[in-house]
Formats: sequence, C-alpha cells, structure tokens
Amino acid sequence: MATPSSSSIAELSQGASFTQQAVKSYAQVATSSFVLSPVIKRLHLQLSTSQLAAEITATAPVDTVIIDITVADRSATRAAAVANAVTEQLSNSINSLTSVAATPVKITRIQPAVPPVSRSNLPLALLMTLGALAGLIVGYGLSVLRESLDTRVHSRADLEEVTDTPIVGELLLTKRDQPARLVMRDDELGAAAEAYRALRANLNYVSIDKRVRTTLITSSIAGEGKSTTAANLAIALTQAETRVLLIDADLRRPAIADYFALEGELGLTDVLVGQVQREHAIQRSAYLNLDILTSGQTPPNPGELLGSRALHKLLEELRPEYDQILIDSPPLLPVADAAVLAGQVDGVIIVAAADRTTRTQLDLSLTTLATTDSALLGIALNMVPPGRATAGVYGYAHNR
Repeated sequence: MATPSSSSIAELSQGASFTQQAVKSYAQVATSSFVLSPVIKRLHLQLSTSQLAAEITATAPVDTVIIDITVADRSATRAAAVANAVTEQLSNSINSLTSVAATPVKITRIQPAVPPVSRSNLPLALLMTLGALAGLIVGYGLSVLRESLDTRVHSRADLEEVTDTPIVGELLLTKRDQPARLVMRDDELGAAAEAYRALRANLNYVSIDKRVRTTLITSSIAGEGKSTTAANLAIALTQAETRVLLIDADLRRPAIADYFALEGELGLTDVLVGQVQREHAIQRSAYLNLDILTSGQTPPNPGELLGSRALHKLLEELRPEYDQILIDSPPLLPVADAAVLAGQVDGVIIVAAADRTTRTQLDLSLTTLATTDSALLGIALNMVPPGRATAGVYGYAHNR
C-alpha cells in the first residue's frame, strides 16, 4: 500500500502515518463478505463467506504498510488461487473506494501466492523427531508415575527395601484349577513343591538359636495364601519325618478342613469351651505323621476365645506330643485374632502375596507384631511368577 509522493517532509510523514492506520482497517476488510463474495463466485467455491473467512488470515505487521494474506487449505494450489484472488479483489475494492473518496491511497500486490513445487522433508523429519522425543518423555513420565503410585510388593528386592526381616521362602504361583491347591500332593516333584521344601529348610536356619515347636502362619490381608502355605508346609514337614499338628485357628473363615477333605464341625472351638476332649477332636490325615485340628463351630467371640487361658493350656499339653505345631490364623490387619495368638507361639511367619500386598500393609503388619510378645521368624513371599523367583528359592539366601 502506498500514498502518492508529496513535496514536503511534513506531508510525507502525515501520509505515512495515515497509510499505516488505513492498513489496519483494510486487513479486516480482506475477510469481509465485501471481498469474499466475488472471490467465491469467481473461483466457483462451494463455501459460504464465513467458511472461507475461517481459512484466511490477514495481518498488518507493525510499523509497515504491508498486508500479509495467508490461506490454509488441504490443496496448496487452491490455497494459492484463493490468496491471489482475495489480494486482487481487496486491491480493486479498496482502490475503487479510495478513488471515489478522493483519498490518496493505492493498494498494489507486491508478491503473488505460488503453490510449492514439492513438499519439504525437513518439517516432516522435524515433526517425527519431536514426536519421538515427546513419546519418550510421556512414556518416562508415566513410568515414574506408575512406580510412585504402585506400592505393591512384587519381588524379594521389594521386600528387602521394606524390612530387614529374613525372607524365608519364595512360593511359586500355580494354576488355580484345583480347589485345595496342595502342590505337595498334586505335583510333589514340581518346582512349586520344591519351594515349600526350601521354606522348611530355611526355617531351620532362622530358628537355630531357639527350639521352635509352635509356629503361627498369618498374613496382612485376606487372599494372600496363608492357609495354602500352612497346609503345604505341614505336608513338607512330614516328609522330613517330623510329627506335625496343623491347627485351623481362623475361626472366621476356616479352610483347612476343606483342603484335606475332613469334617470341620468338631474342632478347636469345641475343645476350648470344654465340650470335647482334644484327643477326640484331632483327626488323622491321609499323610503319615500329620494330624489336623479343624476350627470347629464358629463362635460369637473369636478374639476372646483365642486369647483365653484355655488355648494356652491346650498348646502346652500338645507341645510334647508333636515336633511341630502349625497354626493357621486370620490376617493381621482386619481383626486382632492373629495378634492375640502371636503372643502364645514360639514364632510367626507372615505370608505376603507378590503383586497384591502393599508395602504399607506389610509395614503395618510388622508394626502390629512388634507390639506383641512374639518372635518373627520371617516373611514368605507367595504367588511369585516362576520366572521372577530368585535362586534363593532353593536355599536360605538372606544377606542382611
């Protein structure tokens, strides 16, 4: 855009200022129906003036008398044609208006729009590079976020970050198509059964300074496999010619009777309340050297019954008769039953399920046991995928 030449500097300065102000208004005119309607008709576009205006950007750079017109379209050829048509129509329209108004302003196209001959590879390559970097950043961010939010225990290494308590076993995850999941019975020569034998051997090391006859097996929450662990460990102990008594003290959700296909209506609770003698409640299992005392009738006050003098007396009477007494108890966190029992046994094993138990839950369980007069023998990591188990599954490998 230009103004005719003048003979004085003052007039030239005033003309330039006037032209810059006019340019700002004319840039807005470029996207008006006054300009676009003829363009649509001329190019036979199937668009309304508002739709075409959305594709056009007209700007006037500061301190210049230039109007930049940009057209965004899927077709580079059509974009160039629209830009040139708009430029020409704007020029004709403004020049005709200023001519009528006798305003000394003239619009001239200084550079036509030309479609590119070929696409440049640089922007695509740059976009691909930026996309790859963005993907790496987002992926790393999500990984860090997942690690910070996922507090579950996945492996032996995770346990060692939580506690210095010995890890006495890594029990393998097995198929759950068998209700009892007694691998010591159904797959005696398999790796899962060998893991229980390793647990049996490791317990000898952690209890070397104290003769442990009564062992409580518990967990932080339900579903971590404490009853399965107790049942399989009992069988593993009998294979070492150990006389074992397995007691189901989970009076809220008993499972041992079902594991060994025994009658569970007569058991521990009946002995504690004096309804039956212990020798009449203890049942022989299908395994040599393994006796079982099922839970019996469900009482209204499990915690009080388990903390009674009657249970303490029962355990004292049974100690001379067995090499090992294993007690399956409720989990530590939901109810106080396990904490009550912990003070009446020689040692406690906590079962933690891989990919299920959280560090917070395990820490709370350890804190709960620390308030009782009990000895923590170790932690058995259960449900470990076979490929994730360490070599320590075949021996005591705690290095702390």
